[in-house]
Amino acid sequence: MGLGGVGGMVLHPVADFITKEDGASNGLNNGSVVMRLHYLGRSILLTGDIEHETDGALLRWQERLRADILKAAHHGSRTSSTQAFLNGVRPTWVAVSCGVKNKFKHPSPEVIHRYAQMGIQIRRTDLSGAIRFLIDEDGITTKTWLVHEK
Repeated sequence: MGLGGVGGMVLHPVADFITKEDGASNGLNNGSVVMRLHYLGRSILLTGDIEHETDGALLRWQERLRADILKAAHHGSRTSSTQAFLNGVRPTWVAVSCGVKNKFKHPSPEVIHRYAQMGIQIRRTDLSGAIRFLIDEDGITTKTWLVHEK
């Protein structure tokens, strides 16, 4: 489907992750919608709250999982963003949505380290405030707005 040149595809959940009876057989987080949007030859993967249990189902998408920008799964928790998943997505950028001094201590230092080891450029809302990614003919640029005090 396209809108103003933007195309999109819902990759998840698949039938194994949702049921009529209880809603999400692998936990509510793993029933999150995962969507890939593309525009001008660039793409973004929106992952919701998925955790590592979804990796196998998503990796089956192969090249269609690939994205330039990744919205970090489950706020960058230690139960997300496995090496296998990141190898499948191969993002240039990652946006981690998490609150300042949040009670879950997201994002996980090990996940941030994994992003850094892969050379992924990291943007975090707890450090930078709102994050904007602009895709145009020249590529991808970002802007952040600090909207809170530390």
